[in-house]
Amino acid sequence: MLKNEKAIVVFSGGQDSTTCLFWALKN
Repeated sequence: MLKNEKAIVVFSGGQDSTTCLFWALKN
């Protein structure tokens, strides 16, 4: 788990959809 990724997500504007998609692809 990378904390930087979460920070980037929050910085990006809290795009849950993109985050979920990214995590799904990464996992």
